[in-house]
Amino acid sequence: MGSLAPFKVSYDVDYSIASGVMTLTLSESDRGSYSLDSVTEAKGAARMFFQNPVSEHATFEITHDGVKATGYKLDDGSQSSKKDMSFVYVWECSEAALQSEDGPETRPLEEGTMDQLVMQAAAILEVKSGNRQFSFRQLKPGRKISPYVYEYLGEEVLDTDIGEFKTVKYSRTRKGDSKTTHFWYAVDHDYTPVQLQRIKKQKTVFTATLISLDR
Repeated sequence: MGSLAPFKVSYDVDYSIASGVMTLTLSESDRGSYSLDSVTEAKGAARMFFQNPVSEHATFEITHDGVKATGYKLDDGSQSSKKDMSFVYVWECSEAALQSEDGPETRPLEEGTMDQLVMQAAAILEVKSGNRQFSFRQLKPGRKISPYVYEYLGEEVLDTDIGEFKTVKYSRTRKGDSKTTHFWYAVDHDYTPVQLQRIKKQKTVFTATLISLDR
């Protein structure tokens, strides 16, 4: 199935109502075992409303069968724990134990089921393998599990504040969802994401662009 090279990258992020900096760190704790951390801090006027960072932590393994998520935790940075959540994956029993504001719940696990953070790492691995279409099933409390489908759109050269990157571009869609997300992966940097852009009803609602890269 391949492997992933550890990295630490930062992105300038722009939501429709706020802006900030997101840092992603991929670490390999043991051969084939990884952790991925995301920390997003508001900047400018947005810091008045989002004083603490939003953090996510996920763990996963790369096996012959593909990527297997093993754990996930989200802290939305507020004093309230309403939006916080955590998952524990028990593949031996084909179940995941979820904890959220809706209380505990158990979900059946199928191959390709994972949280939103592990999905980012799994997508890099698929792109690196040259796959032009693939899909994952995102696990989220209170929502029906349905596949996100990635499709290859072509090659592009992106000009960023830290230089030009030769990239391959993919779209990500989900049936019944009005949003489409585009990803640009750096060909010469182990397919690290350079930019992502979320579009809803032909309007860009979120953009993240690479501002630092440490491999």
